[in-house]
Amino acid sequence: AAHATCVAEAGGRGVGLGGGGGVGVRAGMHHGRAANAGGSGGGGGAGEGAPHLSPALIKSALQKSVRRGRCVTAARATALLLAEHPAEVLRRLAVVALEDAVLHPSLPLVIFFMAAQAKGWALPGEACGAVVRVAAELAACSVKDLDVVGGGSGDEE
Repeated sequence: AAHATCVAEAGGRGVGLGGGGGVGVRAGMHHGRAANAGGSGGGGGAGEGAPHLSPALIKSALQKSVRRGRCVTAARATALLLAEHPAEVLRRLAVVALEDAVLHPSLPLVIFFMAAQAKGWALPGEACGAVVRVAAELAACSVKDLDVVGGGSGDEE
């Protein structure tokens, strides 16, 4: 139930990495462009003086948000990346799920979207919404898979 709240909060406002606005991109996107730019955050659309954030920074924010259980921030970072760099967020989300969270039941759908997008298929708004929801659910999940092969620490000596 917590993840539904996270997705509703992230989908109903302008998407930025901060809590109150910034980049005004909504979750309804396809083919690398926002279908509805100009969220309620006061920052205007993505091309109207909004700060430019590098994809690497946003991907890092996504991964840290999932790791720290911040579902709204994970959803916002995912939506922002989907607007600008859909291939990168789809690849990163699959890695984040396996490294920092759980094997999500919708991960095959994310992989399908990744392959389809690589072949030129434009992600419709419903697909983008599903990807944002997966990111929020990964962050909202309080149980994480344990790395039993690598010893669980993640540090190699």
